[in-house]
Amino acid sequence: MDDGVQFVKNPAVTEGVPLAAYFTDKSTIATRVDYRTLWRPLRMLAARAIYKSGYGARGFGAANLALYALAVLLVAATAYGLSGRDRAATLAATALWAALPVHVEPVAYYSALGDLLSLVCELAALLAAGRAIARAERAWLWTFVALVFAAMALLAKEMGLGELPVLVAGVACAWSRLAADARRRALVLVAGFVALAVGYFVAHHFVIGGIGQGAIVAGGVAHAIVRVPVYLWAYVAIIVSPVAHAAAYPNVRVGAGAIALAWLGVVVVALAVWRARRPSLTFAVAWFAVSLGPVLHLVPLLSSYADRFALVPSVGLALALAVGLAALRGHARTAALVAVALVAAVESAFAARLARVWQSDETLWAASAAAQPRSGLSHANHGLALLRAHRPDAALAELIAADAIDGASSAVLDGVAAAHDALGHSAAAETAARAAVAADDGDPRAHAVLGSVLARRGDVDAAAREADRAIALNPELASAWTLRAHADEVHGRAADAAAAWRRAATLVPGNADYQAEAARTALAAGDRAAAAAFARACLTLRPDAGRCRDLLGRAGSP
Repeated sequence: MDDGVQFVKNPAVTEGVPLAAYFTDKSTIATRVDYRTLWRPLRMLAARAIYKSGYGARGFGAANLALYALAVLLVAATAYGLSGRDRAATLAATALWAALPVHVEPVAYYSALGDLLSLVCELAALLAAGRAIARAERAWLWTFVALVFAAMALLAKEMGLGELPVLVAGVACAWSRLAADARRRALVLVAGFVALAVGYFVAHHFVIGGIGQGAIVAGGVAHAIVRVPVYLWAYVAIIVSPVAHAAAYPNVRVGAGAIALAWLGVVVVALAVWRARRPSLTFAVAWFAVSLGPVLHLVPLLSSYADRFALVPSVGLALALAVGLAALRGHARTAALVAVALVAAVESAFAARLARVWQSDETLWAASAAAQPRSGLSHANHGLALLRAHRPDAALAELIAADAIDGASSAVLDGVAAAHDALGHSAAAETAARAAVAADDGDPRAHAVLGSVLARRGDVDAAAREADRAIALNPELASAWTLRAHADEVHGRAADAAAAWRRAATLVPGNADYQAEAARTALAAGDRAAAAAFARACLTLRPDAGRCRDLLGRAGSP
């Protein structure tokens, strides 16, 4: 789904574009227009490099895993310094961090390449900044390294914006113990990080035309500020919980009482940290809180919250654990280390189990809907995955569940129409398809689904108009091209039908049926060479397909 529109079907990744385009052209982000509210040039360059390596999906998996392993080492290095070089505390805290099930998504979800790349660069930037502040020797070089990695973190993903408040928190916690020259170096670094953040906002606004995934309004910001503690506690729960992880979570809906309780909890934690009188603990807790800034809905964000958003903040909790373990002595320390080891083993087992659901769209969204039954998006995506698996009855039940939770969106109505159509419910299919078009006339899938329903009803001309509308909105939508091909064939335009099927087969090269239709219509149009090529492609995908073998023979190939 996301991997397709961002990587596999994205010409900026598969074919490449001029280097400057990755930084100045928002169309390089994805083939879907609604994804182009993001600016992540470094991630797209990394995706291009991985794709060009020729290792396919394995290349993306290996890259994510390698970045995660590097992040584990950098977390260990950070925890080692913050815990006073306590090896046992560092090992225990890092092992637990590495085993957390909340980190399955950033590794298994290849489009989260930017999350991992940003985290690695942010950790490297903060470690280099600490070195520049602590020692005058070659401070200029470490300052330069810190700024380079900080810039890379920002260019990989917006979560890199959290590195500025993390650095400020670190400087504030250490200020009283810094010598005068170290304070000057710290201020230079903070100024450098501020300049990078300002430059990022300017560049992002120039390329994308805004900040966030929607319009920023004063009322929305005020609404989000009041609910900040709710999101903080939600992320604590997501990070520490071994269960209930999902690829999509329900929107946060809480009353005044829950908000007040969340604020009280934040005050209690703040007082406890203040009474502990440990700057390293204060810094670790501050890391968790301030690094969540980009995803606390202070700017518009489509996802309510997500496992991948917890990647950077979870480091703060691991650092707090390392500091706490280092402060213990005697039997209490031994018991705590053993407890952490046992928890890490349990978390690891749940992480291994969770990783298995990322095998396909169907298994992922089925597990997500089961883990978070109030997530309308999980039910909707599960329904769409079931549709692609040719299970319209089960798909319809999931789509109706999504409608009951979040209301009928254009995408859900598209799926409902397609499910009814596949089940032979022509009237219900047309009603849902027309409702989808009415809900969003700019949705190409809605027009394609309505066209398909009209074609089954025999209204080929109306179906062709819907196909043309869908193609105008999204030339990459294969189902619109198959609909266009059907209309052309009915009207006796063999060459046009062959061209449309060729387009569909090119857009979805893994669909054997499309390859077979492209071969059949190419043969009808007199293009024997093209027919043979598509028939071979069909046989490659489905070696036992007698129809494709027959088409290859009719095309004149052995």
